[in-house]
Amino acid sequence: MMTARARVCLVAVCCVLWTVSATAEETGPEAQLSMASGPAPLPGCEYRPVDLATHGGRPFRDAPAFTSTDGMLDVDLDVHYAVHVIAGCEVRHRSYNGALVGPTLRVRPGDRIRLRLRNLLPPNPDRPSSDHNVPHDFNTTNLHTHGLHVSPSGKSDNVLLKIEPGEAFEYDIRVPEDHPPGTFWYHAHVHGSTAIQLSSGMAGALIVEGGLDSVPEIARAAEKIFLFQHLSYDDQGQIEDFDELFAPGSWDRLKRHPTINGQIAPVIRMRPGEVQRWRFIHGGIRESLLIRLKGHVLNEIAVDGLALGRISRWQQPIELQPGYRSDVLVKASALPPGRTRQEFLLVDAESAPDISLLAILEKETVLARVVIEGPPVDGPLPDATALARFLPHKPIADAALTGRQKVTFSVFPAAEGGGGFLFTVDGRPFSHNHVRRLKLGGVEEWTLRTALTSLAPNHPFHIHVNPFQHTRIGPDGQPETVWRDTVLVRKGKPLTVRTRYVRYTGRFVLHCHMLDHEDQGMMELVEIVP
Repeated sequence: MMTARARVCLVAVCCVLWTVSATAEETGPEAQLSMASGPAPLPGCEYRPVDLATHGGRPFRDAPAFTSTDGMLDVDLDVHYAVHVIAGCEVRHRSYNGALVGPTLRVRPGDRIRLRLRNLLPPNPDRPSSDHNVPHDFNTTNLHTHGLHVSPSGKSDNVLLKIEPGEAFEYDIRVPEDHPPGTFWYHAHVHGSTAIQLSSGMAGALIVEGGLDSVPEIARAAEKIFLFQHLSYDDQGQIEDFDELFAPGSWDRLKRHPTINGQIAPVIRMRPGEVQRWRFIHGGIRESLLIRLKGHVLNEIAVDGLALGRISRWQQPIELQPGYRSDVLVKASALPPGRTRQEFLLVDAESAPDISLLAILEKETVLARVVIEGPPVDGPLPDATALARFLPHKPIADAALTGRQKVTFSVFPAAEGGGGFLFTVDGRPFSHNHVRRLKLGGVEEWTLRTALTSLAPNHPFHIHVNPFQHTRIGPDGQPETVWRDTVLVRKGKPLTVRTRYVRYTGRFVLHCHMLDHEDQGMMELVEIVP
């Protein structure tokens, strides 16, 4: 019989694609907590493709927003169970303030975020293992501001904090005066419970205003925030059993649909010629997204919250891996002669195995419908020269380098007789006793690899606090330099990135942003020292 450890660890090795379907249709009574392997599926909860005609088609909506005033964002987030009907299934999930997606937080450079996080979840059941790399304590939480350049210590973006059930904590996060404006996000980040909590929907957008917002053509564009999630639940509408949700074959069997702000395939309305600004955030667990609006160009102006200083015009899909962000300007096409209305599909395009996190062919999925109708307008796009002054960081030249780092991700069988698999960084599962120390003021080049012997082929690398310079292939097929905080590392295709360690000392982490990998040990402590 397979051990619990073996079942848990097989997640990334044998499982296949999951697409999750969710929409907050209406609230219903709580379903009885039970294991998926026991009773028959509840109505609407069995594993089947979602009928978009029935469960999609509602008007697109942004999440509720909290905006700073007089340099302060004062906000409460309560973590508790909620029940929503998702594609016909009553799902009992952990939530921020009872919603399927957390509220949007809007601040400006120099602001202070005072956030009271109250953990109203029930006590954790008994921990199944003394190994902290076995997922556990699913009702213990904290909060991470993904992509923000803020302190990792104390009451700030400290992912080493644990807020137990029944406890509350007041975060005090100070955004630097020179922080780049852009699209960021926040989510739960306790080692051992991250994947379960994000598959419940515990994530939200975090917008730092300014910068590109002042460009007249962008300022006039209607803004929409797309928080893509993969809400995972078993056929009893529960998000409790890591083995059941992340076990071999579950990803294929789930057949859940990606959501946008908790909605399934919403409808976006535009006028002919109108320009809108869409902020894409991949807040999911492990599925690759290749975002394409059929019949249109996606004019990318920022990556991972950081301005490009130009427009990258994507006729092909924009790649979003877990943790990625992309800001795009969309100009609605003119209506053909004699037409008063036209529809286009926003899709997750078919992705090749070398892009897929699971190295399989992922078929096209409809994410939203765009309806173009009404009187035409002439919405101009900004000139690229108007964007050049918003580059967030100076490029790092060879002469500036003071050192080098190497990171290798790998999944491999545990020692003979131990059972299961090890999820590692540089051959080590996560340990509080192993720390990568970096010097404040250092400028380093990192080589990122997935081991050729790894049983899992692709991993999104993410590091906290300081972004890095990366060279990617742009839409014209030529290399272009971007700044980001997450990047996909494919087996046999090592990457080099460059970064500076500025302003902050303290401990934080680097990890794979396939969050079930992180929970099983693919994470490392990092410390910046004076």
